Amino acid sequence: MEPDDDYRLANRFHATPNVDMGEDHGPMDDVRQLSYAVLFASGYNDPEYLKNRTHRDKIKRELFRAPTGVLPECAQWMEYFFEAISENDDIDFPNYEEIKDSILEVLPVTNAIEPLRLSLEADIWYLF
Repeated sequence: MEPDDDYRLANRFHATPNVDMGEDHGPMDDVRQLSYAVLFASGYNDPEYLKNRTHRDKIKRELFRAPTGVLPECAQWMEYFFEAISENDDIDFPNYEEIKDSILEVLPVTNAIEPLRLSLEADIWYLF
């Protein structure tokens, strides 16, 4: 990774709190980023999350501290996932195939191998 890559990662929409604080991006950050994507796939639609970075950063931190108070009703099923991730901050390398298969089992209407979408909302581009 180039020295300035961490800065660029911290400015991404799904950047994790660790990367936002300037830490190196690691395998656990991949799992956390995936959790944000799954949250959106489950129907999470908070306009404030999309447009307000301070609000978004607070939500991201709270997801791993106290997920029950932050998760919307459509994503309550993810509570145990966020609790497990918050208790295990040391992951070597995630098995992406297993993660993808698990997501497809839980969200059969969502295709995890589908191409990402790029959408323009309020003059800001988002990659989903």
